[in-house]
Amino acid sequence: MRSERRVEREEARLQRRALGGYQDQNDDLSLGAFLSSLLTLGLSSVFLLLLAQTVCGVSLLLLLMRSLCSGHGTFLDGTTLRASVAGVGRCLRMSKVAAAATLLGRGLPMFFMGAESGEHEQFKFGEATTLDLTEYISNSDRTKVRNWWTELCNMRKNPGIKGPAGLRIRFADDQIIAFSRGDYDDFFIVLNFGGWAGDINLGQMHLGEGLFREVWNSSWPAFAVAGEAEDEHSNGGREARLHQSMNLTIPDYGVVLLERI
Repeated sequence: MRSERRVEREEARLQRRALGGYQDQNDDLSLGAFLSSLLTLGLSSVFLLLLAQTVCGVSLLLLLMRSLCSGHGTFLDGTTLRASVAGVGRCLRMSKVAAAATLLGRGLPMFFMGAESGEHEQFKFGEATTLDLTEYISNSDRTKVRNWWTELCNMRKNPGIKGPAGLRIRFADDQIIAFSRGDYDDFFIVLNFGGWAGDINLGQMHLGEGLFREVWNSSWPAFAVAGEAEDEHSNGGREARLHQSMNLTIPDYGVVLLERI
């Protein structure tokens, strides 16, 4: 009973941090808390609105939000923003994380053509833009991103994820957020918007009781972006049996999706 109360208090604290504009030690908006508020309020479709302009759109949005919330009011040109936030060689991986936030969170997903293949060209008002569909097919990294989108779209059809299915924020720390979906918390999704990769205890992240398996991982070979030197950080795949006392390996700029069995 005490353990349950501690979990409830921790969940309430995370919700207050997310909805109350929690600030970290640098007096800047916590990325995890900001993501929590979007997911909890069903505003995840915001992520890909800017993704249509650049594959690093989610990073631009977050940087602008951090700037506004900290009162700095500093705005940079698009090239500088992409370099300072997403960095060179990270954009396609970031696009996969943004896709997971949009398609696995609440709200009606919204994205423009090309986002599913990691389009990086900006769409300009008043100008005709032709996408290079041949390059979409021939570029193996774009194919990997499209494969990831396909599986997430299929996952969204699951009653535990689509529509008004339950969403509970389980963990939010710096650039990592974990949330459960479904009325019985049957799915556990971890999003890492940062460059750190490593292990975190699943109990610390408030994974539900019982056994889970790894359904999808954005760093698996089927989705790994070779052009960005993406390494695999797996947890045993479908055959693994994960529980609260175990650690979860989290990929940098990556996503891990667990399902209760």
